[in-house]
Amino acid sequence: MKYVRFWRGSWIVDYRWPDNSRNRVQMPDQKKAEEMSIRFQASLVDGTWKMMKKRLGLDFPLNLTFNDLSKRYLEDYVSAYNRDIRNKVSRLKILSSRLGNVPLESLSRSHASKIITWRKAQGSSNKTINRYLALMRHMLSWAVDEGLLETNPIQGMRGLREVEWEGQRPAEEVVDAVFSELDPRVDPLFTFLRETGCRREEGLSFKHHPVDHGRAEAVFWSNTKNGKSRRVPLTEEALDAIRRMPKASEYVFYHPSSLTRWYDCRKPWEDARERAGHPWLRVHDLRHAYGIRLAEQGCPMHFISEVMGHRSVDFTRKMYARFSPESASRAVLRVLEGGKKGTNRAQKII
Repeated sequence: MKYVRFWRGSWIVDYRWPDNSRNRVQMPDQKKAEEMSIRFQASLVDGTWKMMKKRLGLDFPLNLTFNDLSKRYLEDYVSAYNRDIRNKVSRLKILSSRLGNVPLESLSRSHASKIITWRKAQGSSNKTINRYLALMRHMLSWAVDEGLLETNPIQGMRGLREVEWEGQRPAEEVVDAVFSELDPRVDPLFTFLRETGCRREEGLSFKHHPVDHGRAEAVFWSNTKNGKSRRVPLTEEALDAIRRMPKASEYVFYHPSSLTRWYDCRKPWEDARERAGHPWLRVHDLRHAYGIRLAEQGCPMHFISEVMGHRSVDFTRKMYARFSPESASRAVLRVLEGGKKGTNRAQKII
């Protein structure tokens, strides 16, 4: 049995497999439904029907809810394309606690607005709330691509205004104090992060093959969390950190006992900063210090953006331009403090 029909405002492809099981797939229009029907038939001809059946899911419900979609999104997309799925699982669980039984076709911006109001009342920051919105937006766009929704109801919905990072670079003596308390077995990892500006996840997932020694300078190839590929030059200290790790695992920096990949290597850092008396120092501050150091030494913003894997030069400028020698505020400060001589200097800089 195979046919296409219109039911409750949706086009349905209803198909019975050779093993007598049945699939009913919801499509956004008749054309896509006809195309899906052709794919069903082709899978019988080329012998791939079992794989296709598994991918679609037997007896998948016609009236999908938010909870149904989140489960399918985790299984078919997140588990295949995301390196760290725990955050996605946690956020979707929280979203499903409020939207789980809402039918997909009923989702609207008002639901997203209610999530914002709810998370604000829970004390979440704008940055955290924006991550929930971004996850919802991507999942619903994926549903459109999969033919489960006709349009994404929150596409183009603007996020909340985030407070720009205003932190200062930790003094070198503060960082050195924490490093002096680190377990020697994890010191190479954090030295690598300090010398490359990599995110923690990039360092933990770093394998031996991305290092390219065939150039004038050694470089490390990495895909950042936004999917952008970047090439990071390796200092002698970074190379030494790699050399200090025996090749006992496919990962360069691995758990010393299990010889497998660290999950987050959080506790060794937190223990060290507590012993050093600087419990506020985050691992991510090493990345900020890296970007600030480049800006202070006059490295052009587009170079900093490229090597740090930022999504745009504007983002890099927002984060680090105030530390640059060309910063307007620095030039003005020289004028205020230096009189005429400062004015001349500022004009030369600008």
